[in-house]
Amino acid sequence: QPRWNNKSNRIEKSYQLIEVNSASIEQWQQFKGIGPSFAKRIIKYKEALGGFVDVKQIAEVFLLPDSVYRHMHPHMHCKPVLPAQININEASIEALKAHPYLRWFHAKAILKYRETKGDWPSVDLLQILPEFDDNKNTFERVRVYLRVLD
Repeated sequence: QPRWNNKSNRIEKSYQLIEVNSASIEQWQQFKGIGPSFAKRIIKYKEALGGFVDVKQIAEVFLLPDSVYRHMHPHMHCKPVLPAQININEASIEALKAHPYLRWFHAKAILKYRETKGDWPSVDLLQILPEFDDNKNTFERVRVYLRVLD
């Protein structure tokens, strides 16, 4: 329900609190600056990731203005979930590089290790690869989306 803001003499809109992994296109569109295109983009990004593990990941959606994200942030929450995970001992280079946090050189390094040394004993071992030693914290961001066992 709208509220009257005495400071600016404008009506403020109240937003429905949304859970980022289950929100519908319509729920995303309640926010100013989010139309059908952005709503679909958010959902597509969630699917590409394998699910959101933190509300802050919404800010990573391509071309989403920071001002829109900051406006939405108080009205979003993320239930603890185990996202979809990629088995790094079985995944193809295409499957690996399809993840938004991995580039072709990450995928290539993962496969090269697998070809030369065998299966990865743990996801944490990825940290030995120079490709994961970057200022973007790629390993920390992607580790929850990877696994070694079924």
